[in-house]
Amino acid sequence: QLFQPFVQAVSSRGGTGLGLSICKQLVNHMNGEIAFESEVGKGSRFWVNLPLKLAPAPSSLWDSIRDFTSIHPLKSVLVVDNESHSRQSLAEMLTPLASIVCSSVEEATGHLSRRFDFVIVALTVPDAMEFGELLRREHPYTQLLALGYTTESHQLCDMSVFESIFVANIHRRLKARSLYTHMFPQLDETLNKAPRTPPVDMHRNSNSLMPSFPSSSPLPSSNPEHVHVLLCDDNLSNQKVIMRQLHKIGYPVTCASNGVDAVQTAFSTSSPSIILMDCIMPVMDGYQATREIRLREKRTKTHTIIIALTANIFPEDQQRCFDCGMDDFLSKPVAIPALRAMLHKWESRIANKLLP
Repeated sequence: QLFQPFVQAVSSRGGTGLGLSICKQLVNHMNGEIAFESEVGKGSRFWVNLPLKLAPAPSSLWDSIRDFTSIHPLKSVLVVDNESHSRQSLAEMLTPLASIVCSSVEEATGHLSRRFDFVIVALTVPDAMEFGELLRREHPYTQLLALGYTTESHQLCDMSVFESIFVANIHRRLKARSLYTHMFPQLDETLNKAPRTPPVDMHRNSNSLMPSFPSSSPLPSSNPEHVHVLLCDDNLSNQKVIMRQLHKIGYPVTCASNGVDAVQTAFSTSSPSIILMDCIMPVMDGYQATREIRLREKRTKTHTIIIALTANIFPEDQQRCFDCGMDDFLSKPVAIPALRAMLHKWESRIANKLLP
């Protein structure tokens, strides 16, 4: 009875009585079993048994990286990060290279007598910008990567100064592949040719959650030439995927990597009809950028359609997007059918001048 919908052992504790029912359905979907043992006054113990296969060791990535670094001159990397977990993670990912990991600018300065090919500086480190300026002056051939994606870490950074110092901004929670392809763009092609780790068989039914599309013929848009899309996302991988999807369904697209660039592009000579706006970005996030665009539109008497792109799908997250002036909401990861339907929806309203 306890696994039936809307059934609760003690109704006074609140809730809807759906949690265990959903767990039961999920476990059944994976050909597993769920049960519990309970004794009044002592408590309950629930257990789940799932017939999962072990995933093959993800060796292809590291094999490719080791092969790449073995035939190229060994690169040296200096990391400056004041967060211990992030430092440890970076140190592990940079094992194939000659790397030094420091927790402060003072510690890192002591290593500047040697030459580094790359320096990764977390923007949460005190004096990070000053350290970057020093490196840019005294080590002009060193590539500087900024580490940190939160809006707060960039509030004190002038965008022109930031771009003059750092060649790229990378997420703190990035994965090894992203880190290495930021440093070695030519490695991306090598990794794309590497064999993919096969997915774990989760005993799913034949109904795929994500429909597939042929790669040859593009899916037609009604009038793509009349709609210019601006994709604003600081994640390079997301940019590549969504740009490929937009090209597949026939829409011209340009990219911006932060809210400041989006605002500037929105009021340029090539202003977009629709902006796909990531919510969490460096320099200026999607919420701030939208508010700035709406403020300027009061003077220009125009309205650009802004569609939120975010992995946060709760009602309060959607409401936050609407409150700052966004017109619609698209959850990540973006599927082609949802993207196409969303653009067609607003494309028809733009054509008929039915804007908010």
